[in-house]
Amino acid sequence: MKIKRFYKNSIQSFSNAPASILWAFFFILGTVAGAAFFYLGMYYNKKKSIGIEYPKGAQTSQVVEAQNPLTALNNSRTIDLKEFNQVLNIIEENYVPAPDEKGSKKEKPLTLDQRLDYAIAGLVASTKDPFSSFFPKKEAKDFRSTVIDGELEGIGIWLSEKNNSLVVLSAVPNSPAAKSGIQAGDIILKVGDTSIIGYSADEATQIIRGKKGTPITLSIFRKSLQKEISITIIRDKITIPTLSTRVYQNVFIISMYSFTQHAYRDFASALRDYNQSNVDRLVIDLRDNPGGIVDEAIAIASIFLPVNSPIFYEYTGGNLTDATAVRSVGTPALDKKIPIYVLVNRNSASASEILALALKEYDIATIVGERTFGKGSVQQVFNTINDGIVKVTIGHWLSPKTKKSFSNIGVDPKIDFTKGDEKIIDEYDRFDENGGPLAVEKDAFLKKAISLIQKE
Repeated sequence: MKIKRFYKNSIQSFSNAPASILWAFFFILGTVAGAAFFYLGMYYNKKKSIGIEYPKGAQTSQVVEAQNPLTALNNSRTIDLKEFNQVLNIIEENYVPAPDEKGSKKEKPLTLDQRLDYAIAGLVASTKDPFSSFFPKKEAKDFRSTVIDGELEGIGIWLSEKNNSLVVLSAVPNSPAAKSGIQAGDIILKVGDTSIIGYSADEATQIIRGKKGTPITLSIFRKSLQKEISITIIRDKITIPTLSTRVYQNVFIISMYSFTQHAYRDFASALRDYNQSNVDRLVIDLRDNPGGIVDEAIAIASIFLPVNSPIFYEYTGGNLTDATAVRSVGTPALDKKIPIYVLVNRNSASASEILALALKEYDIATIVGERTFGKGSVQQVFNTINDGIVKVTIGHWLSPKTKKSFSNIGVDPKIDFTKGDEKIIDEYDRFDENGGPLAVEKDAFLKKAISLIQKE
């Protein structure tokens, strides 16, 4: 059964991940998504998480038991389902599918429960929110095992839905996808012989994911080549790294791949390494980072922002003045004031955008690269009475000083590498043939950022 849904970003209440743009993680595991982030944002006891996928070991979310949606509305009003039942009976008794070329339709007809699943999915789709979705019982079981329980096997890509296409946000470093040459911006057209044009990210996930050691062939369109290419990948267990560090000339580079569990711990450790080095400039590379656990982004932002300064505001309806400030706890880890550049691109989402926007509005760092994805919402997961899952957007994040939403807008860099005098290239690879970070000399965006910060 194919139910149209968007599985990009973010569930609320992991507290601990995609993916929210995600949106969302969305992390996808077979593709590890989203979600499809552009992978999921989660929230529990004021702890929030966003992104597309989450690693094994992350705390599982507390989900909410939903009331029967067919019997109650707003806890007070009974729904009249007479017309719904009438239409359902009309379809059951009268609908005739088209025959195949042999004159008879061999395809198994939908069951009543499957038709009801479609109806519920349509109800959720009426929100017109790409991050709200419904998972029937079987898909909900897969969702819990892969996203909540963190059992990650697949090819290792973050996937998002944009302009009716399934776009790769990023490949997980050292994953089968990265080693096979999958690039950010690749558009997935087919999985094997099956066209997935028009599929949502969660639907594509069901097809792409699989057991370790099994092959899968993806047909993709790569803009830089202006043609379709096929890549065969062997699925494997996916290990999601938080970050890596390196020194290039007099610049210390922290490349953050996701805001997973222990992201703050790893980032603080990287800054200790920086303090012990002899370099005096810092680049934080958030390109293709789909987000993750927002508490980790809050902790990292607290390294740079004065205590009690708003990192972002959470809007849950009503007037913007009623939005709640999420504030820095003030845990400085830098020994001195230094030039800091934050490198972002179109696939930086959710927690990445929260951190970049906070550092931008407080003039702590210079944001360079290109406009970010624009995933600024948080979702909550509800269990249904038939063991399904409903994921619903329950809030939006606002910038710390201007109190503006960046949902569907993104964060604009101070120096844009995609236009004007600073324009370099529009498509690029992030990984070498072994799936590791590309050398600085071959990474045009990073090389440009370093050349600029060296002038500070």
